[in-house]
Amino acid sequence: MANASFNALIFIPDISGFTKFVNKTSIEHSSAIIKELLEVIMDKNSLGLQLVEIEGDALLYYKKEKNPTSTDKIMEQCKSMFLAFHQHLKLYERDRICNCEACSGTHKLGLKFIVHTGEIVLQQIFDREKIMGKEVILAHRLMKNEVQSDNYILLSDTVGDNESTGFEFQAGTEEYPELGTIPFNFLHVDKWIQETPELPEHGPIKYVSNPVKISIQIEKDIDFVHRFLVSLKHRKEWSPQLVDFIYDEQKIDRIGSAHDCVLPDNIIHITSVTNEQGKEHITYAEKADKLGIIPESFQLFKLKRLDDNSCEVNVEHHIKLFFPLNLLIKPKLKKGLQTGLNEFKRLCESTWSEEDAVII
Repeated sequence: MANASFNALIFIPDISGFTKFVNKTSIEHSSAIIKELLEVIMDKNSLGLQLVEIEGDALLYYKKEKNPTSTDKIMEQCKSMFLAFHQHLKLYERDRICNCEACSGTHKLGLKFIVHTGEIVLQQIFDREKIMGKEVILAHRLMKNEVQSDNYILLSDTVGDNESTGFEFQAGTEEYPELGTIPFNFLHVDKWIQETPELPEHGPIKYVSNPVKISIQIEKDIDFVHRFLVSLKHRKEWSPQLVDFIYDEQKIDRIGSAHDCVLPDNIIHITSVTNEQGKEHITYAEKADKLGIIPESFQLFKLKRLDDNSCEVNVEHHIKLFFPLNLLIKPKLKKGLQTGLNEFKRLCESTWSEEDAVII
């Protein structure tokens, strides 16, 4: 017996610029970024929409409707997702560490919404539910339109009265094979970006008057050295004291990202706290929690360009110690840092290549 059809709201948030984003950037980083952005959108589902499919850069939702969902509620849903999406883009732009095309181009992405209502059928295919019918096809066709914006809401003419929302929608039509001329209403929402919530501030670095300091010169360009310095997957290679280095391989490191350094007798919790980049100088810093009996400390890597093929790396470890602990711990800490930095120099100059520099 065929499944009974029912009336539904079809709701599709679609990330604009995805195709160009993937074609021109690192597939590893672009896919990780899109995954996070889709999760941000999904987390703002206040209408109780049912997710049917993740379609690359878009989400396909539906909701059974005994009574039509008010256009005001639809607009609230769109705006909630939109602001969360653009706040996350701001987070990437402010806190990113990687400079690949994917990470540096994230701020160019946009978010559009296709909203339609009509009769659909829910089908079970193996262990997955799918929605089917002419209206589902139409909703997908509406994603291909001539609206000149990366941020907009498109309501088919089956969706309720948009004039009651107080927004100034524009009327449009598209011609689709086998479907004919389809009217719709659309609203540019670029101005909503100005309402994006502010990002929470990061905690300050706690400097001390006499940090542990070491330095070394590396015969490689400053950008090459920086990429490997912040590359999580290479950290264990130049830190011989590490038993393991644990991080989330599905996410891209940025300010606020946390990792665990596993030592023979301790686990140190590491958080990236700053990454200030200029043409001649770069400063990257991490906070370390539970460094033995020390509750927290900060390690800064200051890179200075010498020429196109060399740079100076200065390391400062800011750790608050009192006499006589400073006499016991600082020499040991300095020796460990120097050993790691020497190995980092060797790998930069003789082992690693541009192809190895994937920061994830």
